[in-house]
Amino acid sequence: MNSAESKVLPAPPNLVRALLAGFDTIANHIGLIIFSIGLDVLLWFGSQIRIYQLVKSYLDWTIQTAIEQTPQIADAMRSSQQTLTIFAERFNLLSILRAFPFGIPSLMTGRAPVDNPLGKPLTWEVPSFGLAVIYGLAFLLIGIFLSTLFFSLISQAAIHGKVNWKEALAAWMSRFSQVLLLTIFFLVLLLGISLPLSCILPFVVIGSGSVGRVVIFMYGAMLLWLLYPLVLSPFGIFIYQDKMWASVLRGVRFARLTSTSTILFMLAVVLLSQGLDMLWNIPVDSSWFTLVGILGHAFILTSLLAASFVYYRDAGIYVEQRLQQLKA
Repeated sequence: MNSAESKVLPAPPNLVRALLAGFDTIANHIGLIIFSIGLDVLLWFGSQIRIYQLVKSYLDWTIQTAIEQTPQIADAMRSSQQTLTIFAERFNLLSILRAFPFGIPSLMTGRAPVDNPLGKPLTWEVPSFGLAVIYGLAFLLIGIFLSTLFFSLISQAAIHGKVNWKEALAAWMSRFSQVLLLTIFFLVLLLGISLPLSCILPFVVIGSGSVGRVVIFMYGAMLLWLLYPLVLSPFGIFIYQDKMWASVLRGVRFARLTSTSTILFMLAVVLLSQGLDMLWNIPVDSSWFTLVGILGHAFILTSLLAASFVYYRDAGIYVEQRLQQLKA
């Protein structure tokens, strides 16, 4: 009988069941979407801290330097200057509170609004790059701090079916330190990944457009394949109380042993979130209908995060059963 039982493979985590459980969780704990709504309302109606003048001055200087040294690259840089200038005009330092990649979901971070139904928000230009860095780091720390509590409450609701504020507050600081380390790890990793791209980008820009697009596509595809096992890395901090590195290793193991279902789950999450974002972004910044988009985005993204915790738990159960089966 033991031989027959050992041949029965455990069922891999079910992405549909995880998604349904995530939406049920947030429907039963609807107050958890207040984190996302609060951040979006702040970015929509709050004062804006901008670095437009700093970026414009830097772009003017780099183009002037390029003209003196390499005119061919200067022409390519001049063509992209307008895009970077538009970005600088809309970029708000407060959007760093989103704390990418493990932060509170935000619709307004991507929209970068410069208007709202009450008129133009107050703006303040940061006078120096040093002060901009200080503000950016401060907002990143605040964002990580708040998102740690947000993730803790979502994990409680998704895994245990209830929210325990006392427990979440008690574990807040210890989990914050691990999420901070994990964010630093990812930022360093992304910086290391971007260095090869920055080296080949000038040659891609100078070369033909079709070849450049192929090179960038192949480079992006390779990065996605390499970074895919890290998608589950933060959840162990909240479910298993792992340290940062232990959570990364556990997430990589889960992703590799459930590769097919994990890829399908992440694809479903991306399609749902990005597809519905097209709907949420239809109203203009000055319309009160944008509030509907904020509410819808908050509910969907918070539900998908809860579904991710459910999927991670089910993946852990599956991996444990598989390992026990292999030992048997």
